Amino acid sequence: MLMLAAGLSMAQAAQTIVGPLRGPYPVAYVYDGDTLRAGGEKVRLVLIDTPESSANQRTADSNELVLGKKAKAFAEALIQRAGGSAYLEVAPEPKDRYGRTLAWVYLPYLKGTTPWTYRGQRYTSLNYELVRQGWAEVFVVGSKNSRYLTAYREAQAYAKRLSLGLWAVYQQIEARASGLPVRIKCAVYNPPGRDAGNEEIWLEVRAPTVLDGWAVGDDDGLRIPLRGSAGRGVYVVRIRGRAALSNKGDTVLLWRNGQVVDRFAYAGGGGERACRE
Repeated sequence: MLMLAAGLSMAQAAQTIVGPLRGPYPVAYVYDGDTLRAGGEKVRLVLIDTPESSANQRTADSNELVLGKKAKAFAEALIQRAGGSAYLEVAPEPKDRYGRTLAWVYLPYLKGTTPWTYRGQRYTSLNYELVRQGWAEVFVVGSKNSRYLTAYREAQAYAKRLSLGLWAVYQQIEARASGLPVRIKCAVYNPPGRDAGNEEIWLEVRAPTVLDGWAVGDDDGLRIPLRGSAGRGVYVVRIRGRAALSNKGDTVLLWRNGQVVDRFAYAGGGGERACRE
């Protein structure tokens, strides 16, 4: 069983649930760290994204599966500690493209977690704890589903600062990328005109490189194989056919021989592109 990181109870002040809450419902099954079944519905935890715990078209590489299984185990452990039942705060935009219910999931309050209050009672936010303890990234789905976004981003900054959970792995990847001949430079997520067919990923090429075996894309299944060679400078990859990079924030990935060797997460929220400093 995964344990709570020491000292986390002091990381954030108590938060208030806007509500209303539905439940409690027995949690019948946990599919992933961010997906479960409760109240007869398949529920996608809103405002977060955890790594995939089983191989599918969105799985980045073998490292992601390891992290995804740990995120799933963490969610299961919290639910078990809370007695196996959960409350749902359904999001203003309540369904995703797969028909799953989007919701903030709350458990009876657990010692050592940040308290969330509703009508005088304290609860533990499963979504929030996954972010605060380093097993999920903040991810906005739906233009009206950004409730609590500031608190979640603060929690993510806390987890990154302490290299908790998945951040320990991601920071190692980013550190090693500084020594590669090719590295992610920018994500052009909101180009002038239509996004579809005009988004770009810019790569910084530090030395002449044969690109066979390299690929670039995102953590939602986009993968563009690279071919030929590139000289020193900026190498631009145009994303053809569809809009793939979210204007609300996304993660760009770079692969070499099937393994992720660089990642760049941006917050979005304005402007044409996001770049590394």
